[in-house]
Amino acid sequence: MTTPKPTTHQAPTNLRDAQSLLTTHWRPQHILTANNTHSFKIATISNSFIWHAHPNTDEVFYVISGGPLMMDIATDLTSKHEDQGFETVRINVGDLFNVPLGYRHRPWVEQETGILMVEKVGTVNTGDEEGSPEGKERTVIVRKGDGEVA
Repeated sequence: MTTPKPTTHQAPTNLRDAQSLLTTHWRPQHILTANNTHSFKIATISNSFIWHAHPNTDEVFYVISGGPLMMDIATDLTSKHEDQGFETVRINVGDLFNVPLGYRHRPWVEQETGILMVEKVGTVNTGDEEGSPEGKERTVIVRKGDGEVA
């Protein structure tokens, strides 16, 4: 009897396939951890999210499908409320965008959109608005063995 060879890598994840299985909007699903420090999450979104900031991490967005993702982002790091000035960035399918740590922002879309987010492990999607009902994030691996998406 031979001992199974340990796996040194995981099977690839197809982002579109994984995102197509999500049925609840604004509930990020964990798909990968890099260096034990950064979490890759996918989500299906619609309409708008709440204004919030992440005081301890940047938040990277990649648009998988649908789109565009519109990102309202404060024009100044000291802005505590959206009425103190913001600009809107358009992020199309295939585009990558980074929200720097500490900046208040609000993602929104006009049609259902699939996104990938990269942020520090343990980051709650509502950031500094943790008490919000939108912050009920689940950590689920959206993959079966051999790269087949669950």
